[in-house]
Amino acid sequence: YEGEINSNKIKEFLASNFDFLNGNVEITGGEPLMYPYLADVLDSNIKWAITSNTSMVEKVRKLASTGALDRCFSWTASWHPFSRREKEFTECVSTIVSKHVPVAVTVVVSEETLPRLKEIKDFLNALPITSINWHLEAHKKLEFDLAGEAEKIIGKVHWIAGEPRQGALCKKNSELIALAPSGDLYNCVTHCYTNTDVIGNIKESIQLSELDKIVEQCDDECFACCDWIKHIIL
Repeated sequence: YEGEINSNKIKEFLASNFDFLNGNVEITGGEPLMYPYLADVLDSNIKWAITSNTSMVEKVRKLASTGALDRCFSWTASWHPFSRREKEFTECVSTIVSKHVPVAVTVVVSEETLPRLKEIKDFLNALPITSINWHLEAHKKLEFDLAGEAEKIIGKVHWIAGEPRQGALCKKNSELIALAPSGDLYNCVTHCYTNTDVIGNIKESIQLSELDKIVEQCDDECFACCDWIKHIIL
């Protein structure tokens, strides 16, 4: 869209901060496969992980044909079964695992998908994936215990309303950097969405190694999924 940072500037930013990132980048979103220049941004030096709904078949095929999948060290397929895109999802996962990429699946559990959980569980267990996480979205008041009913079928619900059952220390400012399409840098994914606490913009050639001088470390405990790798959001 108008004002979006171009792919060349993103590539320059990743290259100039390659050592700080240890050559590793995780791409989340929104839906990162919608970014038209994803395969171009992920050049031959970058090792990457991704979280995606994994239903855009042509985009996955392109990542495979360009060799980008060979450098993917983790793929989290965020699947919303009520979208009824099982065919596309299966083809994408098959392509990804054929490149020996570890694939984990996060399934959204809702009132709508509850009657299909047994079918979904059997479907996923037949795929060569590393793990299944069941994410309960209880955003509205229900007349029954959705978590309890779901756990009768799948054994354990891992996430409830966006928060994990077990928390992790927040890595804001230390291992989490979010890059918005505009080029603005944030020290927290939430700030990226709310457009608050902008650290800088990569158009200014800011170096990630300099961020400790710009922001204070966050010592608060929170529920976070960002506990193992530096994140870049395209």
